[in-house]
Amino acid sequence: MNFFWTKKSLYLLLVFSILSASCKTAYTLKNTDRTNQRITKDVQENKEYVDIIQPYKTMLDAEMKKVISLSEQEYTRSGSTTSLGNLLADLLYDEAKMYCNEHNLKTVDFVLLNHGGMRRNLFKGAVTVGDVYEISPFENEMVIVEISGANMKELISYFAIEKKGHPISNLTLFYKNGIAETAKIGEQFFDENKTYRLVTNDYLQKGGDNMTFLKDPIQITETHLKLRDIFIKQIAKHPILPHNSESRLKFED
Repeated sequence: MNFFWTKKSLYLLLVFSILSASCKTAYTLKNTDRTNQRITKDVQENKEYVDIIQPYKTMLDAEMKKVISLSEQEYTRSGSTTSLGNLLADLLYDEAKMYCNEHNLKTVDFVLLNHGGMRRNLFKGAVTVGDVYEISPFENEMVIVEISGANMKELISYFAIEKKGHPISNLTLFYKNGIAETAKIGEQFFDENKTYRLVTNDYLQKGGDNMTFLKDPIQITETHLKLRDIFIKQIAKHPILPHNSESRLKFED
């Protein structure tokens, strides 16, 4: 049984419990006498509930501990260009190119994610499904948007203001004194007269993290693919995780 069925089982269990409770006699609360109950090791577990949950917990634990790759180094979130950000953005870029090819769509130009979407580092050693869930715990989905040259200019200006290590792939941005000295998409310099297709997540496309330049794109493709599932899928393709330490985002005063 895979993890997705395990989650479904848990949801069904919750719904069944709610429906069962709703069939019982209704009572009206007249008054309450509230006390605080500290949760400590002295609080005894309810064996009935533990016995119900245990089979699902066992399946869930087994899925989370499944090894999908090997990391020969630690991937971190520190710096303007982060090793973890490069990894995740590149994995998403690979997935997006494959998605466009399979759906007869024009290919994508670059990837843009947000630093806050990475919740912890990826440590050296075996990489498990659980590691990916801890790094990317959100339900965000991959979207492909086409934006105008004017919006792309706003994107470039955004980085100069924010100065955060947001993950990018196939995009190079170097700033000096708040001015973009280099803005390249792949090997081509930014051209305000062109439109650009980028891969991001639905949270950012809706203006999350102040990325308002993504809210009204020329075109949007909703894939309904969760980023976390994409990362798991793409990581599992690599017996040893690739490492790309190139500087893609740099700020100088």
